[in-house]
Amino acid sequence: MKKILLVISVISLAAVFSPAWADAPKQCTKGTCGVEEKAAAVKETTVDPVCGMDAKDSKYQETYGGKTYHFCSANCKKAFDKNPSKYNEQKKK
Repeated sequence: MKKILLVISVISLAAVFSPAWADAPKQCTKGTCGVEEKAAAVKETTVDPVCGMDAKDSKYQETYGGKTYHFCSANCKKAFDKNPSKYNEQKKK
């Protein structure tokens, strides 16, 4: 029984440290995949669509058309709420 466990351990270690694993695609661990892409996407959407200011840390948010918009103030959010398609079209241009 000890020999079987020893053989399994040696095979497992050989598989883990084999050069073939070095060329394998990097496996994602919890929350690490696409961190740069996610950060870039957040940066794009944290600009207030009404006035153009950075609204990264703002508490004012609205979801429209499946996208979350951030606002620097309650006034900008109110302006967006009156006519969201106006600001959505501006962003596309």
